[in-house]
Amino acid sequence: MSRPTCLAPARPGRACLASRLHRAFAASRLRPLVLAAWLALPLLLAPGARAADPAPPAAEKALKDAVSGYQHELVRVMAQTRRYPAEAMQHGWQGTTLLHVGIGADGELADLSIEKSAGHAELDEAALRAARQARLKVAVPEKLRGTAFSAHVRVRFQLDAGADGRAPR
Repeated sequence: MSRPTCLAPARPGRACLASRLHRAFAASRLRPLVLAAWLALPLLLAPGARAADPAPPAAEKALKDAVSGYQHELVRVMAQTRRYPAEAMQHGWQGTTLLHVGIGADGELADLSIEKSAGHAELDEAALRAARQARLKVAVPEKLRGTAFSAHVRVRFQLDAGADGRAPR
């Protein structure tokens, strides 16, 4: 193993980091690993070797806005299609189910799961049914086609006191 060339000058009276590492691991069992790391060091320090820049803020915001719009449309359609379970109404059960809706790059429903239960299986099942029905009626926005994404949807089941005493909402 040859002596390393220092990439940065050391402080006066001290060896550069590369030289210190070389001495510390020259006889070590870690020598092959250190050699591999040493050979990769110039690639890691090269100016063009940085990780790809994240999406520009404007493009990232456009995607977030598209997901948010899809989420709002899904909630709107779910509010129209959901049915309050009869058993839940009889028992006066109320609650909010938080759903995770995952859409694959092909635009199909990839995942539909309960993140937080309403506390009653009947309400959770009604929320899942409403999401499946709404998903068929809500088109994936143009900006999101070909991109996998997910949305979080709250489905609220609440009984309001009306003229008959109970009106589902």
